[in-house]
Amino acid sequence: MSCDPCQFCAHYSVEYDRNIGWSYDCDVDAEDLKPCPGFTPRLASDGLFEQLFNEEEAEYYKREAE
Repeated sequence: MSCDPCQFCAHYSVEYDRNIGWSYDCDVDAEDLKPCPGFTPRLASDGLFEQLFNEEEAEYYKREAE
C-alpha cells in the first residue's frame, strides 16, 4: 500500500459533502510536480485542534436540537 505524502501537507484538505461525497483539494498551484514545491508539513497539533473544534461544534448542535 502506497502512502500519499500530500495527506501530511498543510495545503491539502479533504471535505465531505452529502450531495457529492468526498472532495480532495490542494491550494498550491503545482501540476504533477513531485516533490511538490509548496509542501508544508502539517503539524500534529493541527489534527487535534480540528478534532476539538468538531467535537465542540457537535455539542453545540446537539444542545440546539434539544
